[in-house]
Amino acid sequence: MRWLYLYFPQLYLHSCGADPQQPHALLAARGEHLLDINSCARQQGLESGMPLATAWCLCPTLQVQRLQPERQQHWLQQRALWAYQYSAHISLDPPEGLWLEVASMAKLFGSVTQLWQRLTDEASSMNWLLHSGVAATPLQAKLAAYNAWFSQPTTEHDVWQRCLQASITELLLPDEQQLQLQRLGIRTLQQLLRLPAADIASRLSPELLRYLQQLQGRQTMTLERFKPPLIFQDEVLFISEVEHRNGLLFPLTRMLASLSGFLWQRQLATRSVHVHLSHRHQASSHWPIEFAHAEYRQAELLFLCRHQLEQRQLSAPVTQLSLRVEQFVALHNQQPSLHPEAQQNADQHLLLNRLQAKLGPHQVRRLHPDGDARPEYASCQPRQCDAGLAPLPNQYRRSLRPLWLLPQPLPCPTPPQCEHGPERISAGWWQHQSVRRDYYHAWLNGRYAWVFRDDQQQWFVHGYFS
Repeated sequence: MRWLYLYFPQLYLHSCGADPQQPHALLAARGEHLLDINSCARQQGLESGMPLATAWCLCPTLQVQRLQPERQQHWLQQRALWAYQYSAHISLDPPEGLWLEVASMAKLFGSVTQLWQRLTDEASSMNWLLHSGVAATPLQAKLAAYNAWFSQPTTEHDVWQRCLQASITELLLPDEQQLQLQRLGIRTLQQLLRLPAADIASRLSPELLRYLQQLQGRQTMTLERFKPPLIFQDEVLFISEVEHRNGLLFPLTRMLASLSGFLWQRQLATRSVHVHLSHRHQASSHWPIEFAHAEYRQAELLFLCRHQLEQRQLSAPVTQLSLRVEQFVALHNQQPSLHPEAQQNADQHLLLNRLQAKLGPHQVRRLHPDGDARPEYASCQPRQCDAGLAPLPNQYRRSLRPLWLLPQPLPCPTPPQCEHGPERISAGWWQHQSVRRDYYHAWLNGRYAWVFRDDQQQWFVHGYFS
C-alpha cells in the first residue's frame, strides 16, 4: 500500500469562503451553466450542469462564483504545502486531487494507517471535505478516493477486488470511451480485462490499454513531483463581504496550518507574517504581524495572530484575504533540548511572544547590555524586544546581579553578614568618574539586596533582588 490519494470535493467553493449554510454554486470560466454546487444548493433542487437562469428560478437566494483556473491551481498547491508534513513526494492531480507516496513514511508515523488517521483528523478539524484512498498503484488509490469505496485503509487484495467490480462509470474514463464500452456490452472492469490487450489497443484506443496497465501496476505511471515555491503565499476570496474581523479567523486558521506545514518541511521558522485585506471601494489594507522570536507551530501562530487581530479594526468590508511570508530563519535554533538552560530559553521565547501579542510590540522591552563595567552604565535604555539583540551578560543571567537598580546608590548600615562576594569593580577613570567598589549580597531589613563598600569604607545599597 504505497500511494495515498486525497480528493477535495468542492475545493474552489470551500477555499473562496462559501458559507456551507447558504446555497452556493460555481460557474465555469465561460458559459452560464453550474459547474458545481454545495450541499445546501443541492437540497434546494439544484444540480450540476443546470442553466444559471433555471437555478435562480428554483433558488432566488443562490450565490454564484465564476471559476478562475489560476486560483484553483493556487488553492490546490496550498493543499500540497499542507500535505508536506506527511510526505515528501507529492504530485498534483488538477483540479482537486493530490497523490502522496506514503510507504517511505510508514515507519515515521508507525504505519500507513496511523499516517492516514492523523491526516484525516487534521483535515476534519479544519472542516475540509476530504475523500481518500490508499492502494498499491496511483490509479487504484484515485478510484478508491473518488468513489469513496472504503472508510479506512484496507488490504491490497480488497482494493483490487473492489476495482474489478467497479462499473465503467466509476473508472473515470472519458465520455466517449464509456460510450464505446457500453456499446460493446461491457459493464465492469472485470469484463474489460477479459479482452485481449491487442484488441483493446486496436479496437478501442492505445490510451485505454495504457490506463489499464497502469491501473494493474504493470506499467509505471509518471508523476511530476510538486516543487514548493521559495516564499509562502495563500489567499481566500470571499463570496460575501466580511464586515467583522472575527470572520477572518476561520480562513486564517486554514492558512496558518498550510504555513506550519510549509515551515516544518523546510525546517524553518518566521518572525513576521503579512496580512493583506482587499476592499471593494477603497485601497487595500496591510497588516504586518511581528513576533518577538521566530515561530513555526500552528497553534502558537494562530494564538499570536488572533490576539494581534483583536487590536485592529476593519476600515471597510473585506472581499479578499491574503497571507504572505518572505523572511525565514533556520529552525535548528528553535528545536527543544533536554538541557535545562535550553528549555528555559524556549519557555522565555514563548512567554515573550505571547506578551507581545497581548500587550503590543511597543510595550514589551528588554535590557540592552553595554560594555561598561560600572553597573549604572552597564545597560542602555531598554529597547523593543528583538531576537537580534545581544544576550544579557552571564552575571545577569545567573542572577548574580539584580536586573533593576536604584536610580542612585543609597547609604546603608554595615550588613550583619555578606554573601557572594566580594566582586571588585574599578572603572570609569577615563571619564573622571572613577569608582572603586566591592559588591556583596546581603539581607537588609528583610530584603535581599546588592550592596557595596567604597574605598572610603562606606556602605551603600545599589539594588534589590526579586
